[in-house]
Amino acid sequence: MTKTQNIYNAYKPLRNNLRKLCLDESLFVIWSYTQYLQFGKEFSKTIEVNPALLHKKDTKSWRPNEWELELLVKEVIINSQEICSSSLSLRKWNHFYKVLGKLRYVRDEVAKTYIDKKNVVTELYRIAHRQFPWQSRADFKFLFRY
Repeated sequence: MTKTQNIYNAYKPLRNNLRKLCLDESLFVIWSYTQYLQFGKEFSKTIEVNPALLHKKDTKSWRPNEWELELLVKEVIINSQEICSSSLSLRKWNHFYKVLGKLRYVRDEVAKTYIDKKNVVTELYRIAHRQFPWQSRADFKFLFRY
């Protein structure tokens, strides 16, 4: 199996799952998680959230990160439906966590496929460029650029 086929086989379950979701509803849920993580805003009552996240218990291993949500937004825009008939929804914690797990699985497969001793530094640069912007708070300096 080629590297490309390996990555595609890892990506396909995520893509197929996202195809069953409604675009606007999914974007709302991801926006809500981002608002909570960045600014501490409360979730809508229509979104089921793991209570451990709300009580700030040890959530490092399973809680979503902002850069994962950013990637999830891109995938939702690419793959989800504007009009859907499925009962699956990111509003349900169980399904949100499954989708997040599939996204992480794809990330891990890409890492296993392409990272070796020769390009570890390149991978560190990739991680830094993905995570560092989310680790600084938004301020007016960011808006001045536009």
